[in-house]
Amino acid sequence: MKKQMNKIRMFAVVAFMVAGSLFTSVNAQIEYIGMRTNLVPLRMLSPSLGADIQIAGRWQASIDGHVSLLNKEGDYLQISGVGAEGRRYFNAATSDDMLSGPYIGVSTRYMKYNDQLLSTLGRDGWHYTAGVTGGYTFPLFSNFSLDLGLGLGYVHTDFERYEYYAPTSESRFTGRKIKNSFGITQLELSVAYHFDLK
Repeated sequence: MKKQMNKIRMFAVVAFMVAGSLFTSVNAQIEYIGMRTNLVPLRMLSPSLGADIQIAGRWQASIDGHVSLLNKEGDYLQISGVGAEGRRYFNAATSDDMLSGPYIGVSTRYMKYNDQLLSTLGRDGWHYTAGVTGGYTFPLFSNFSLDLGLGLGYVHTDFERYEYYAPTSESRFTGRKIKNSFGITQLELSVAYHFDLK
């Protein structure tokens, strides 16, 4: 266990060093930084918040996360997660504009969920996804934009199954399932605001 923790620490140190050197090398080319919220998880009372950087006219890097606001009482569905995405836009940004139009990219996500809805078999587990994304960014007013996107790729799912048992008003463990598949990795309906650094 101690060796594994040392490996994780070493990986984190190396990752921060690489990220720092990359940030320093592209710092002069960063044109916008921004904030975004994806409205899709909000439907499940899991509001999201993310950050973007626009680099060198056609590139954008993003990180985001969402946290469930529901507690574990009775009939509930909790979903929380984090993700990262890199995009390349087909249209280069002009000197005074944000990136907009069609894009393609790569993304990875981790999501933890606990589905104890009484109308379904309960599941408590996590998803890991990695895939390609595509979409379109619509400029709105001022520095606001609207993102529509879809991701497809590898989906790894690991969850425990539960079944609601009415006589004791409890969910009983019935087994575990691990699944690897190809499917949807990301749904994007985001509103973003970008701050001009130029």
